[in-house]
Amino acid sequence: MLYDSVGEDLYAGLLLAQEAGVWTMDFEGRPFDGKPPTPYILACRPEDRETICRLVLWKGDDPC
Repeated sequence: MLYDSVGEDLYAGLLLAQEAGVWTMDFEGRPFDGKPPTPYILACRPEDRETICRLVLWKGDDPC
């Protein structure tokens, strides 16, 4: 999970993660596709996406 990361760290880390097959998404569960409106990004193994999404976004309803 990244919170308020600066561009120099953010994009290098995201590129490494994505090339390794890691799922990257914003805090709403949408796939990361460039520059986010806020610097809050999640990264996890593809098979863990729903679990991580539920943990971060849980508000009583299933967000994913």
